[in-house]
Amino acid sequence: MKSLMSLGGGISGHDVIAGSMSGGAAIPLVQQNWTSLLSANNGFLDAASGGFDNNESTRASNNANGSGWLRLDATFSYGQKLEVSTGVLNLVYVNNVLIGQSTADPSYVVTEGSGTVTKIQIFSHNAVGYRADLYNIKSDDQSLITP
Repeated sequence: MKSLMSLGGGISGHDVIAGSMSGGAAIPLVQQNWTSLLSANNGFLDAASGGFDNNESTRASNNANGSGWLRLDATFSYGQKLEVSTGVLNLVYVNNVLIGQSTADPSYVVTEGSGTVTKIQIFSHNAVGYRADLYNIKSDDQSLITP
């Protein structure tokens, strides 16, 4: 069962939900090279492909211990919800709007409603031992997968 906590705000006034990851196979979103669209301000410690392999035990992470960000520059739409699985205390922005902060490592930050994404940014907690992490992104329960 998914544990949910309302954080308020979100994209176009939709509620933002943060929750624990739940099991189950995801249906792939149109497969493309999402990995090539992900950047890190100081390189990758864990390869970009870890965020788009449909395996929530792997991740992409920036190379700095204690600071940094990841950014996905991609355009796609969602009709019901957008979910970003990231590391503890990471802040998630969609189109420059804060949608929430991760509560566990890993956990999903979720915004409900519909919208079009042009940019997703994940910022680390800026404390020693923390990095910006990306485990998975789902659009309407479909994972973004690089084949």
